[in-house]
Amino acid sequence: MWLEDDIIDLENIDTSEQEKDCRAMLIGKLFMNPNVNVQVFQSTMKTASKIESVDITPLEQGQFLFAFKTERDSKHVLNGGPWSFANHCLLLKAWEPNTPSRCYNFSKEAFWVHIFGLPVEWRNAKAVLEIKVEPKGGANFVSGKVKVELDLFAPLKQGSVVKRVGQKFWLEYKYERLPHFCYACGKLGHYTTQCAENQVDLERINELRFGYWLKAEAKEFSPICKMFYEDLEKG
Repeated sequence: MWLEDDIIDLENIDTSEQEKDCRAMLIGKLFMNPNVNVQVFQSTMKTASKIESVDITPLEQGQFLFAFKTERDSKHVLNGGPWSFANHCLLLKAWEPNTPSRCYNFSKEAFWVHIFGLPVEWRNAKAVLEIKVEPKGGANFVSGKVKVELDLFAPLKQGSVVKRVGQKFWLEYKYERLPHFCYACGKLGHYTTQCAENQVDLERINELRFGYWLKAEAKEFSPICKMFYEDLEKG
């Protein structure tokens, strides 16, 4: 391990003044560590966040230090996510005292998830933060959205079958600001043609479990949703 002589005692070092500046800092990392032009990255983030007074410095392990002028600016950016650059998910964490940059956990990120197919009476459910009615596919689906922290190394969830009072409902999920993901395995960080888990025939890409319909801007619903309600109507 290490010898007693290797230990440096910093217990009596006062860092309170430096910590005031650190409260306006964020630690960031692009998911899957793509190679980026730091100057272009910094310029793009300033434009996207509408905050010019931020300095971005590369750190170890593909991480970046975001130094803002005020803590208010850092919170504005942190709460305004999820962010992305060149279609790669940008993960941001608030500065934590006495924490080396390599000890920050970048395995999860919060996304706004739209939920379609909610029965009208569920509009007051505590988990749903916003409710609206959107006409899609010729029918009115009551939809809500909720902010959910996702495991970035797990497949995206397409939806859920909910059982209530003897009936089953399919709830369809669509994600806001979703960066690129694989239509074969449903994971973020790589394209379908780069998938190491599932080799697919691109001519049959419309038959895959995952697809463009997972994005909030998509007007179409998933094949599972269509099959579920077609079977329901037939039955």
